[in-house]
Amino acid sequence: QVGFGELPFDSTDNFNSCSDVCFRVADYNFLCHKAFFCGRSDYFKALLEDHFCESEELQTQPSIPVVTLHNITEDIFIRVLYYIYSDDTELSPENAYEVLCVADMYLLPGLKRLCGRTLAQILDEDNVVSIWRIAKLFQLTRLEDQCTEHMAKIIEKLVESEEFVAAVKENAEAVEERQETDSIPLVDDIRFHITSNVQTYSAIEEANQKLEALENLLARIGLEC
Repeated sequence: QVGFGELPFDSTDNFNSCSDVCFRVADYNFLCHKAFFCGRSDYFKALLEDHFCESEELQTQPSIPVVTLHNITEDIFIRVLYYIYSDDTELSPENAYEVLCVADMYLLPGLKRLCGRTLAQILDEDNVVSIWRIAKLFQLTRLEDQCTEHMAKIIEKLVESEEFVAAVKENAEAVEERQETDSIPLVDDIRFHITSNVQTYSAIEEANQKLEALENLLARIGLEC
């Protein structure tokens, strides 16, 4: 029994799972199957096929090679393990970012998307900019869009945030050879969400107030777009 459930093919049920590789993480050995890891991840495919001669052997089962994984805890590896075997895993706001970093390193785009869904569930005024940065860094387009949608809802508060102002400036600078009046992707996305699905007079008035707050910010920091 480990963490939130039994590992695939737990040896305690006396079932011979025919494992053919052992991953050593910290002081833990995980008996696994090359076919699953190679089929899921080009990282593991290269690791297991190209560098197999460098691995150790399991003392209790000399026929099974041991591959030591670094920069990962056993708890995070268990999340990866469940995903590789079952296409799903248990994530929480506390571990989603760490799993995301590992999923990116191990070339597991599906696991990255699962992490993005978890992060999207905790968006609020205090973390939306930092999560937007994470989405940009790891190329999670759906999460990035959810962040800008949330920003649009709270833009009148957000324009007072130094972190948000810094993000707008950085995004403007990141546009290659940006001219003075060229668009800023972050601002464009927020504008889109402010004005989308506006159908009533009250909604139009609310959208105009939000747009005005955004335009005032841009004028204050010397950006036009």
